Amino acid sequence: MTSSPQPVDVEVGRRIFALRRRRGLSRRVLAEAAGVTFQQIQKYEAGVNRVSSSRLAAIAACLGISTSALFGESADPRQRDDEAAKLLEAFNTIDDPEQRRSLLLVVRTMARSIRRGV
Repeated sequence: MTSSPQPVDVEVGRRIFALRRRRGLSRRVLAEAAGVTFQQIQKYEAGVNRVSSSRLAAIAACLGISTSALFGESADPRQRDDEAAKLLEAFNTIDDPEQRRSLLLVVRTMARSIRRGV
């Protein structure tokens, strides 16, 4: 019986892929840092195989991030909340409804591209 990838495994894989690409690292380089083959990195990125906690820590270290960042969490949730409050404050100073809609469209587009690993 074959089990489907779990959503969290797929999401962690997408983040690994996106961060690896953003840093200009090959799968081979990341694989060497994690102590696995580049094919295994492919499977992690596709969400086909789960990443063990020790491998997750090695991957995060190679990418220069915290392991929590691979789950989409800020290293410091207070910083994220502060940034969101500043963004909302700035957004609320825009009087033109068309500019507000345009900015919202930009933010939503950026969020979608990050989720897709673009």
